[in-house]
Amino acid sequence: MVVNAKIKDANKKTVVGFANSGLPLGERSQEDINKLAIMAQESKSSSLLELFEELPSIEDLKAQKTDADLKEIKKLVEPKSTK
Repeated sequence: MVVNAKIKDANKKTVVGFANSGLPLGERSQEDINKLAIMAQESKSSSLLELFEELPSIEDLKAQKTDADLKEIKKLVEPKSTK
């Protein structure tokens, strides 16, 4: 199941420095937006929480991140076929 946090349209030009980037939120990857959503919920920061229109549960966001990480690890571990 894919769950994604959504930034409010009014906040898409807002700059929040995290994940080694200072791009406006509207130019960030969905992965970055989901990371920020996790940080907002864990910190309970009202200024961060107010950036979001839709905010899935922290458990759903972390599960999705884990699934994506496992897929990436699997790609790195699978032996490459030689022809």
